[in-house]
Amino acid sequence: MYRSIEKDYGHSFDSAHDAYQRINRQQLSCQEILNTRQEQRATGHAGIRSEPIPDIQSYLYQDLDTTYPIISDALNLLEELETIQREVEWALARFD
Repeated sequence: MYRSIEKDYGHSFDSAHDAYQRINRQQLSCQEILNTRQEQRATGHAGIRSEPIPDIQSYLYQDLDTTYPIISDALNLLEELETIQREVEWALARFD
């Protein structure tokens, strides 16, 4: 017999499926940001002309632990989205 995810998990199948779709869109958005940023890095988009400092990121973020915070943040967000996606997949799989 069909068991309601709303009763067992507090969400309807449709709302869980919608959440899964939103997660997928957010993952694609993060991947696009990463691809664009990596392309900018590879083409020297953010380069500056100074021997001791190889690029603008190194100069701007020299006091931080990371030289490329956008890339770091996007990768962290992708990891979080993957965790949430697994939880939603698990909830969707609980339908019988």
